[in-house]
Amino acid sequence: MSLKVIIRKIDELSDATLDLTRRLINLLGDNLVAVESSSDGDFNLRIILRRKTWDTIEKILKTIEKVEEEHGIIGKIIPEILETGEVNVR
Repeated sequence: MSLKVIIRKIDELSDATLDLTRRLINLLGDNLVAVESSSDGDFNLRIILRRKTWDTIEKILKTIEKVEEEHGIIGKIIPEILETGEVNVR
């Protein structure tokens, strides 16, 4: 399993992003390809999967909600959830 994690800027979301990444590794295993912080577009966190299903999206969103609550940053993580075929992974 190979996983790419990119934190483009150390800020208030960095710890939460790393915590979320650890949880997603445990939840998704090999299905998780990359987690990237970003300031492009309408999102601040890109999550790239091998296979994206509605069930997987729901699990990710619930995990994000838990991390936001625990870190006191409710509503701050705005994900873009993509499948590898939908984006070029750098």
